[in-house]
Amino acid sequence: MDWGAHREQWIELGFDSVAINALFGPEPNSESVASAELRLQQASDLIELMDNAPATMKEIPKAMQAHLLNHPGDVDEIRDRYIAHLREISPWTLAANRSRELWSMEGRSVELQAWMRRLSTLEKGGGEEVVALVQAIEKVAPRDSVRKCIEALEVKQRAREEVLQNLVGILQQKGWSIQFSKGANLIQRFEEANQWLRLEDRLEEVEEIVGTFARRRASKSEYLMMQIQAIRKDPKVDDVIQLEEAVVKEISDIDEQNTIIQNRIIHWKDLGLLLPYSDPLSVEDFASIDGNLERLEEAWKSALDSSQHLRNLGVPLNFDIIDRGDCSNELIKEIQTWEQEISHNEREASTQISRWESLGLDVQEFMRPNSRDLDVQVQHRVTAGSLAEELLASLDSLDITMDKERIESMRAVIQLRWGIEGELQDVATEISRLSRRQAKHRSMLISRAKILKMDVQGNEEWTLVDFEGYLARAEMARDRQNERQEIEIRRKEILEMKHLEEKEKAVIEVTETIHSSPEEDLLKDTWIEKKAADGRFFYYNGRTKESTWKKPRNQPVNERRPVEKQDEAENEGSGGDTIQEIRVEEDSKVPTNILKETH
Repeated sequence: MDWGAHREQWIELGFDSVAINALFGPEPNSESVASAELRLQQASDLIELMDNAPATMKEIPKAMQAHLLNHPGDVDEIRDRYIAHLREISPWTLAANRSRELWSMEGRSVELQAWMRRLSTLEKGGGEEVVALVQAIEKVAPRDSVRKCIEALEVKQRAREEVLQNLVGILQQKGWSIQFSKGANLIQRFEEANQWLRLEDRLEEVEEIVGTFARRRASKSEYLMMQIQAIRKDPKVDDVIQLEEAVVKEISDIDEQNTIIQNRIIHWKDLGLLLPYSDPLSVEDFASIDGNLERLEEAWKSALDSSQHLRNLGVPLNFDIIDRGDCSNELIKEIQTWEQEISHNEREASTQISRWESLGLDVQEFMRPNSRDLDVQVQHRVTAGSLAEELLASLDSLDITMDKERIESMRAVIQLRWGIEGELQDVATEISRLSRRQAKHRSMLISRAKILKMDVQGNEEWTLVDFEGYLARAEMARDRQNERQEIEIRRKEILEMKHLEEKEKAVIEVTETIHSSPEEDLLKDTWIEKKAADGRFFYYNGRTKESTWKKPRNQPVNERRPVEKQDEAENEGSGGDTIQEIRVEEDSKVPTNILKETH
């Protein structure tokens, strides 16, 4: 990408092209250009600050601005020099002396003296706040404007004092005894604190190096740490230099020991010994070996001998400890206690079998005398046993009040067939399905309970049967007045619809009557006398399907027919608790028959 346009805009502002090219670099990219333009912008801002400063603050060498144009990378250094210059000249004092007559003409001489006394407590310096104050004094600005400028300077100085206090706090936390030079101002105290911070950085670096051999050379490291604390109490550069030289000497001696340790490690590894050290050796590894090499080599030889002895015995090898130099004691115990391994395995297997038996699982296949084979057999069943235990736990979490038979049936399958591969998959699927169904059922009950505004807090502890009972009682206790009103409205609508249908049907029947003979009409309109189960007589119209207890007037009546017992049996068998009631409503025109069922 061509960065020429970026260079040109800074050259037009007066910056030297060679300096700009140096900042951009031989092969400029977006990152280097951004960094260069940041420095150039800082230099431009500082030049602008100098140009816009009041006349009092312009009494500085013009060489500073020229240097910035030729060397914009030195903007930090020039800024520090400019600020130092402003501290020396106390710009607000010069401005007050030059504009004292203007203040006197305004009748504000006493006020100016008061401002100067207040400013005498502040550190000299520069910056935008100082520029604003000098301008306010030179222009004899209103009292509020001058006060605001001074307050801004005071705020800035308090902030600098807080920063200095933070620096002092950091040093004190490290153990420094802070005592500034007598009569030092804020800037001088800052410089002293910065020097102490630089010394602290060097001491921290020494502390870090000493920490690397604190375990390995404990006494030496303690001595060096005491020296570090002494320097913090009475800081001297020469003491820091001597401390650094002592640390370098100690590190050199440690390096020599490291070479010896590395050679011995290689020797034992060539013999087939496995050592618990990283490759290459870490600082912690060297620390654990240094000073203990002779004792460690004895343990390594013992580990090799014990490993070979275990191979000669022909027993299964424990590869977690075999040939390991840090497991010499474990290898000896392995040899001594191998004969107890069989009984140990038997105890472990028996514990697992007892666990399964306590769950009700069939453990007949494990009743064999060979303990080693039993251990292998038990290990082969661990996965199946875990699955069976999980499924039994899942069954216990189900609500047995709803599906007791299914749950007990599945429990029996798990307990009897858990050891057969693949037998529990269908049971797991069925348990999952049953769990989802019960969860859905509970969700439906909760939804209905919310409709009834029923308190379902703690319903997780209710069985589904109990939940249904609570819900049924809530259903019975709810206010049915609104429901009755809705039912009455629907009943009236249905009656109205039936009334309209009867009118339409009557019109159709009149049309059909014109074409029928009087004998047929008489036959169809004959009332049949029937005897009910309780012995009472009622009358039934085959055409209109109406019934009444009273004998119709001026209507033909057929012979009496008792109600068949078969109808009664059918009514009893089909409804269970169903009761049929016949209610007769007399009307001047049409009797009605209403059948009502109640449960």
